[in-house]
Amino acid sequence: MKKFKLIIINIIVCLFIFILLEIGCILNALKNDFIFSGHTAGNKLELINGLIERNIVNYFSKFNLIYFSPPPYGFREPAIYKSSVDSKNKHKKRDIIIAGCSFTYGVGLKNEEAFHSVLSNYTKRSVYNWGLPGGSPREILYILRNTDVLYTLIPKDSKPEYFIYTNMSEHYKRLYSNYRNRVPVFIAKNNYTELQYYNQPAWLNKLYIIRQITYTLYDWGIFKNDKKLFKLYMDEIYKELKNRFGDIKFVIFLYQNDNNEIFKELEKEGIIVIKAKDILNVDLNELEYLISNRDTHPNAKAWQDIVPALAKELNL
Repeated sequence: MKKFKLIIINIIVCLFIFILLEIGCILNALKNDFIFSGHTAGNKLELINGLIERNIVNYFSKFNLIYFSPPPYGFREPAIYKSSVDSKNKHKKRDIIIAGCSFTYGVGLKNEEAFHSVLSNYTKRSVYNWGLPGGSPREILYILRNTDVLYTLIPKDSKPEYFIYTNMSEHYKRLYSNYRNRVPVFIAKNNYTELQYYNQPAWLNKLYIIRQITYTLYDWGIFKNDKKLFKLYMDEIYKELKNRFGDIKFVIFLYQNDNNEIFKELEKEGIIVIKAKDILNVDLNELEYLISNRDTHPNAKAWQDIVPALAKELNL
């Protein structure tokens, strides 16, 4: 009987410690969110409510992508260019989809200052922004494989010409962890030649401590095949894009300098790879291109300089 009581006490103590650690991880996520976006938001109360909703309310709700809503909740509203006819060529300019993380989303920026709005105004095209704070290729693949989500984000009759994915080095580690409790896990099979959906328990998806452990292991260099996994995601996304949109052009925009060999391999497969440093004569890490010295997200000036150079490179 004493042994049984001791076992029960040990289980309770372990459970209590686990709960404390999980609460600590949630509070750390809230703190990081506030550091990156709190001081740039106009309405602090609205921001705090949004962070609580994203990190805590969703914790106790079943999985769901949050659709169009103000920062920092979910997707941005698309920039729909009203005049669909090019006065010179007398033909409809095809749409553009952009995707990525908070850089693409436009954390700290008004809607008209964000990447998609600047690109829309410059190219006179409608631009759909699939950027999400904390995003990675996992969300994109999930969207493309689920029509109920896909056609909430873009009209069924849209035939986009370009899909531009803005890549950051941080995205590699996010492939191993269910960041922001958003999407199911995809795992590599058959020596990184196949990406398969893994139906792990929903409660496991939501544990912040799992994400923290995964990130720590990644920083320790445990995951040796992160670039192979990233390439596999890019290959699968490219397949889905062609299945959904036919002759769409897939562009990977390297915001940071990344000389990994996988990008040369992706170029051989028909994917367009553009490095920011190759089309701009500036350093995007300089303070003049950042929200602030505390927040390293691109400011409005960054996109004002990037968009013309990118449009010229792609002949938009």
